[in-house]
Amino acid sequence: MNRNSSNQVILQQKIIHLQAELSKYKSVQKDKLLFENENLREQINQLRSENELLKQQVVSTHIHEATQKRSVEPIKKAQKSRPLNNESEGMENGWFFSNLIHERNKK
Repeated sequence: MNRNSSNQVILQQKIIHLQAELSKYKSVQKDKLLFENENLREQINQLRSENELLKQQVVSTHIHEATQKRSVEPIKKAQKSRPLNNESEGMENGWFFSNLIHERNKK
């Protein structure tokens, strides 16, 4: 008899069985990927919230540093600036004129 005819039935059964296995495998893989995707999304959201908190910390640190610098700068400027009272101005003018007279006498 023809061996191929009985083999065809067995082969068809194997094909049907393998297609079912493949479908089940794809379904399991899809579920695994969806689960992994959900976990990754949760991690992304957590990292985004941590990033926002860190940004706020950096901004507040910069603001705090800028505030400290502003409060320190006027003191430094006041110490470096020349006093504006008339006595010191007269002393500077007196020095200038005495040097001018001295230089004139040399000639």
